[in-house]
Amino acid sequence: SNMKQTVLMTVTILLTTSTIFGQTNDFFIGPAFSFHNETRSKMIYGPGHEERNSSTQFFGTGIRMQKKFKNTWGLNFGLNYVKRQYEMIVPFDHCHFLEPGEGCTYILAHVDKYGYETIEIPLGINKYLITKDKWELYININTVTAFDFQSFYNPYIPKMETKTNSEINLFSSSLTSSVGFAYNLTDK
Repeated sequence: SNMKQTVLMTVTILLTTSTIFGQTNDFFIGPAFSFHNETRSKMIYGPGHEERNSSTQFFGTGIRMQKKFKNTWGLNFGLNYVKRQYEMIVPFDHCHFLEPGEGCTYILAHVDKYGYETIEIPLGINKYLITKDKWELYININTVTAFDFQSFYNPYIPKMETKTNSEINLFSSSLTSSVGFAYNLTDK
């Protein structure tokens, strides 16, 4: 299944790339920066149950290409690199070192960090709403295929070294939409 996905992905990239590079005018290429805000919900089990939300932010960098057709439609394609990092609270049993019979009244904890390095491939359609001489406004719909190629775990305790795993290859896909604003700096 992973092999099929990889082949499908490569074919899609080649087809898209050849479509984009086959055109001459109204073709744009440039760096892309993205901001990701992820909210995760988790249950805290203690006396009773409590649901807590934690929100994490990270940045992505990459390259984006756009090709405009018939003045109102366009195709966009890109490649982004995102490093997603999360925090995990790990309880530490310090009561293990107490004299037998002494009660443990509180638990110490430390924060470990873990995450994934991801390559995202957005592919989508632009619909241009307003086109003026120097600027244009558009909306787009993208399918984003994400490929986690490395995971990492950074423990708080110094004696335990950072673990990385490059053998993971998790594919996921999502549908996104956005509003874009383009401004031409020069006539070219």
